[in-house]
Amino acid sequence: MRVMESRAQLSVAAWLGALFHVGAVTALLTSLSVWTGIFAPPVIALQDIGVSPASFHVAAEMFAVLVSILVFSTGFHIPDKQRGVASIILAAAFLAVGLLDFLHVFSYPDMPDFLTPNTPHKATLLSFAGRFLAAVTLLVYVLLAGGSAGKTVPRRWLLAASIGYVMFWGFLCVMSPPWFTAVFGTAQHLAAFKNYAGQLVIGLHLAALVALSVLALRRILPVGAGMGVLAPALMLLIAAELCLTISVGSADTLNMSGHTLKAVAYLLLYRGMFVESVQLPILRLDLARSAVAQAKREWEDTFDAISDLVFIHDADYRITRCNHAYARAAGLPLAEIVGRRYYEVFPKGTGPENGCLRTLAESKGREQEIFVADQGRYYNVQYILVVNEIGAIRHSLHIMNDITERRRYEEELLHQATHDALTGLANRTLLKDRLGQAMGQATRKGKMVAAMLLDLDNFKAINNSFGHAVGDELLVEVAGRLRGALRLGDTVTRFGGDEFVVILPDIKKPEEVTRVVDKILGVFAAPVITKGGVEIFSGGSLGIAIFPQDGEDTETILRHADVAMYQAKQAGRGTYAFFTSQLDRRLHEELHMHGRLKHALEEGTLALHYQPQVDIATGEVSGVEALLRWHDSELGDVSPARFIPIAEATGLILPLGDWVLSTACRQIAAWEAAAIPLRVAVNLSGQQFRQHDLVEKVRATIAETGASPGLLEIEITETAAMENVELAAQQLAGLTPLGLSVSLDDFGTGYSSLAYLKTLPIAKLKIDRSFIKDIGSDRDDEVIVQAVIGLARNLNLGLVAEGVETETQLAFLREHGCQAFQGWIFSRALPADELEARLCNTHATRKVGLSCAAQNSPII
Repeated sequence: MRVMESRAQLSVAAWLGALFHVGAVTALLTSLSVWTGIFAPPVIALQDIGVSPASFHVAAEMFAVLVSILVFSTGFHIPDKQRGVASIILAAAFLAVGLLDFLHVFSYPDMPDFLTPNTPHKATLLSFAGRFLAAVTLLVYVLLAGGSAGKTVPRRWLLAASIGYVMFWGFLCVMSPPWFTAVFGTAQHLAAFKNYAGQLVIGLHLAALVALSVLALRRILPVGAGMGVLAPALMLLIAAELCLTISVGSADTLNMSGHTLKAVAYLLLYRGMFVESVQLPILRLDLARSAVAQAKREWEDTFDAISDLVFIHDADYRITRCNHAYARAAGLPLAEIVGRRYYEVFPKGTGPENGCLRTLAESKGREQEIFVADQGRYYNVQYILVVNEIGAIRHSLHIMNDITERRRYEEELLHQATHDALTGLANRTLLKDRLGQAMGQATRKGKMVAAMLLDLDNFKAINNSFGHAVGDELLVEVAGRLRGALRLGDTVTRFGGDEFVVILPDIKKPEEVTRVVDKILGVFAAPVITKGGVEIFSGGSLGIAIFPQDGEDTETILRHADVAMYQAKQAGRGTYAFFTSQLDRRLHEELHMHGRLKHALEEGTLALHYQPQVDIATGEVSGVEALLRWHDSELGDVSPARFIPIAEATGLILPLGDWVLSTACRQIAAWEAAAIPLRVAVNLSGQQFRQHDLVEKVRATIAETGASPGLLEIEITETAAMENVELAAQQLAGLTPLGLSVSLDDFGTGYSSLAYLKTLPIAKLKIDRSFIKDIGSDRDDEVIVQAVIGLARNLNLGLVAEGVETETQLAFLREHGCQAFQGWIFSRALPADELEARLCNTHATRKVGLSCAAQNSPII
């Protein structure tokens, strides 16, 4: 409101200024007309109009003195950093002007003598001294005002100069030294001085008016509202000087006009000084207050609009201000919050948080994450300390940012990074962390930790038979059962694929582990029923490593558990094995053997030996079985029973099988070219048999080597065939059209229905050597062999007995009608050249149509 009033006052002042300009111009033009003679108004004595010259003179001059003193007191004593040096100089000078006019009043000839006789030159010179100082000061004011803002000047020196100036002229005029009286005492000299002095003052005023006009035109406007009345004041002073200069006496109307115009001009100067020194600072103060109030309103609006919870408390933790978000979180109106300790409002507690205490103690801001239990939300709190200029605590600002959603998202990401997506169990990353923690605690407590690696048995076959969706269901069900079988504090993780790792901490003795192992293996007792109603019987093999006896770091413990798990697999699956140093040594031996075997395959140092298959009734060699042999320069002769399982476990069996098939087919072609039409049986591993491109590989090998497909016999084990009967039927349906024959190896070792013999295109059965070796001593084996012989006869299938080594065994087979046999009783497996020589030197040569002249033919 005060700002609006001040602006209204300035608007009125602008209209008055315009009127002042018009009046001043009119007065100046009139005075110039009189001074130049263009206009000659009648000069009337004051007595003729009933005015006392002395009284008017005293009244006019005293008014001018009063205004001058007001100009001084207003402009000199009011402090304002935005006021310039020019205003201070003008104010100080008008003190001298007022004092000189005061001396002039009392030195007037019609007044009583003032210290010395009042003479015309005494009053005239004192009046000139005042008017001259005013003219010089106004010129300086105009020239300095444009660039003097912000500059300072010692006020006491200006005041001293002003008083000195008054004392100087007062001494000259009042005391009137003889030389002074001699110069100005005569009427002629005084009239001339009055004329020239008036012109000098007029010239100074004109110079100030011109300078002011130039600055206005160049838009270098002097700072200060007093400039608005300076131009009319200067014009009035010029008009006053003109009237005083051309007046012929002190008692006419021109002299009266001059004093009146000077008094009005001084009044305008006072108004300008008042506006500049009083009204403008008040206006600026009102504007500043308005700006502060507006800023405060904007700050309050901003403070309340902040979505974060914000509150301010004093050194006693009492809330002095809070925003609406904090009030909503606290569930209280603002009026009930202010003045209470914040930990009594929100977040509630027995005292300030640790972050708040440390902020106050260390005098610096901090951050802290807190959890508000009653809301179930997380907040990141910033503590900002505000101190005063001497370092004392003024207040503390708390900004509480709700990070609950971000925290939940981070926890979800952490869970995803440390847990298996399918089963929800801890994954390999979290496993190592948990195992490391358990090992650290066991070290401190003097206890043990068991790490058990569980691998599901036949999981790959289940996946291939029923699909990955069923396999995933099996994994999820097993994971749930494992959780239920473990103790509180145990950890179960999915290690990868169909492998799980169980961590048992705080073990005092190994016997505690076996109890948990029994429960883990017991989870497989009941079948898993899938959503599609498929009933799956699965099992698992467990490898166990104990910390610290089996290793001192997580990698070693897990590796040793893996070694023990493979031992359990080899022991027959569905069981467990503890890690031992012998297992570790055997693992290293197997790894070394794997490297040597891979090198032998690459370097071509492997060899095929061929064991004859002999017709029992005729004694003819009806064919041979290709058997892989390996002699290593470092390991010596290595049994297939040792390296074949390693090749199967490492995947090396596939390139190894390809090499066997290719080598055997080249030998078939070579023998056929040498007129030795000998059938060769090649055994395919389970992994080879499951290859989707098996048929194409066999076809390409036959074509590449030039072997007759009728001389190639493919052997598959009963276990491989029964693993996936549908796949077996599909593969065999693709192989038999190539012209080759298929035999079923290790027959009788399986556990499934014999119905597959009617659906699979099998031409021959091979009785496993495990049934042959006890003929003559084991009646059960004899019965089984008899049954197989009868089965093959009734199904019109070929039959070969493996591992025949004694005459008793051979006689039994001959007696019960077995078709053929192979074994050491006739010949061990021989290299191709030795076999060919053996055949040439026996009656079998004739049986197979072998020409002894072909002995020197190339043999592969």
